[in-house]
Amino acid sequence: MLGKFSKILLVCLALAPSGAFAAPDGVIRQSDAICDPNAPTHCLAPTAGGGMANSTKLSTVAGSTITTTSTYQSVLASNASRNGCTFQNNGTHTMYLYLDSTGGSTPPSGNTKSISLVAGTSFSCSIGGNLVIGDELWATGTSGDAYTVISQ
Repeated sequence: MLGKFSKILLVCLALAPSGAFAAPDGVIRQSDAICDPNAPTHCLAPTAGGGMANSTKLSTVAGSTITTTSTYQSVLASNASRNGCTFQNNGTHTMYLYLDSTGGSTPPSGNTKSISLVAGTSFSCSIGGNLVIGDELWATGTSGDAYTVISQ
């Protein structure tokens, strides 16, 4: 059975010009915003009442490389008001992410409490519903391997 939101979503997609709106991963869920790929900051976002509302969210995109092998570097400052973030490993080796909620200047040595990302994979700060990790993100890996961080 389709809920109120699903019917609105289907109508929006049916009336949109070919390719005008798309879910980021191609799978449409009731929790997804629908964004115009030609103007990705123009979106329709789901509301608590099951409808859609205009939403303009500006993202910050930063790319860099691991500077020193096996040494953590801060890649995204902590932000309690963060709307979302994605870290993409664009390198050819595994990278390790450490989330720090303590505000420390450096994470602990070693990778025992880190998230490992093989080449080509990504990490999202969204953890379900409207919950977003606001901790500082630290990364390490092999010197010269590239990564991209997108945050809102």
